[in-house]
Amino acid sequence: MDIYEKNLRALSKTHSHLVQMIEETIVDNAKVKVLRKSTDGIEISYRRPDGKTITFHDDINLSNLPPGATKLLNKKEWTKVILLLGFGLGVYPEHLLKLMDDKCTLVIYEAVPEIFKVIIGLKDLSELLGSERVNLIIGDGKLDLRFIQKHHRDIARGRFYVLKQSLCIETDEAAYEKFRSQFKESKMFTDVNVLTGVNRGAEWSDAFLENIPSIMRTAGVARLKNLFKGYPAIIVSAGPSLEKNIHLLHKAKGRAVIIAVDVVIPTLVPAGIIPDIVVVLESNRTQFLVFQDIPLLRSIPAVFSGEVVHESLSALYPGPTFFAIIHKHPASIWVQRFWLDKGSHMEQFGGSVAHTAFALAQLMGADPIAVSYTHLRAHETVLDLVCRLLLEKKKTQAKRIVENKRSARSPDRPVTNM
Repeated sequence: MDIYEKNLRALSKTHSHLVQMIEETIVDNAKVKVLRKSTDGIEISYRRPDGKTITFHDDINLSNLPPGATKLLNKKEWTKVILLLGFGLGVYPEHLLKLMDDKCTLVIYEAVPEIFKVIIGLKDLSELLGSERVNLIIGDGKLDLRFIQKHHRDIARGRFYVLKQSLCIETDEAAYEKFRSQFKESKMFTDVNVLTGVNRGAEWSDAFLENIPSIMRTAGVARLKNLFKGYPAIIVSAGPSLEKNIHLLHKAKGRAVIIAVDVVIPTLVPAGIIPDIVVVLESNRTQFLVFQDIPLLRSIPAVFSGEVVHESLSALYPGPTFFAIIHKHPASIWVQRFWLDKGSHMEQFGGSVAHTAFALAQLMGADPIAVSYTHLRAHETVLDLVCRLLLEKKKTQAKRIVENKRSARSPDRPVTNM
């Protein structure tokens, strides 16, 4: 077994999803060159698309970690996370792994798969690649940032440090900036989910526990699987352009499956648009008043989460109902064995009703799926939307604070820049 196969085998044990990508990566020898491989060390060069050449060598100084990283690594009683931007020749990650204890996780992002593939063919890195304490993210495509959720507690509490290999970042500055931006947005999105859970967790848990008898009696969302396979779907959510462009939905009726979120029903029905299915996520009992006295929904199914108070809903909603258990909180895991065979669970990313509607469209086999009448911009995902709105809100709040401070100053007091 050569070095490359040994490293790939180690990688397959911890990051099996990366093996195929690495195998399919084609290394252009004109871009990545091995300049030196001997007992003295390894040296390679990488030529960027703009012609600039970056040279890597493994005789770097590893003795002086930033004080913040050293301090964190010395906290033996803490769980903690080190994020390293750039795999490079593997020397820095290997050094960090030796300094880490069992409570530390090392997350490594390498933007250029070609460099990674060349290195694992030159040097035995099987101990690093096979370590359960190492999380590798490679490439500039769809970034796997699940470590943020997994280690959110440590990241939010400051048990987290970012280290950068400057030469690696020079290879593809745009990719590393994309990673930084998506990390920031995903972390903010997770912050919001956690805070929402803290603020409303008791309410949701109470509603869920109250629902257990209803969940056991009601059909699971799996009954709808592939119901609209191959048909286009339009998800109608609340947004500023709904009333302005609602006439366009008339043209779509009969040509696409219309999935409406709960809050748009009072807008759609008076306009003569009856959706094909309704998604309900809100646990607030007053929210269900939107379904009151609407007999036109008698044949329209509604899918609602375990956190929706079913008794209130069943008293008001005239049509058939299905349960979708979305959030795997301790209460649902505790009693899920009672309805696993009913197919009530539905996987989704994110916690909004628009996320639930999108996951339902996927479950029903709809293709393509259009998300309409939200605050989404062109080419923007729901995650992008949430993070953008939060950033805009944060900027607005900061601007107001500054304005309030200015207005509090006396008119004759000079304003100086510090």
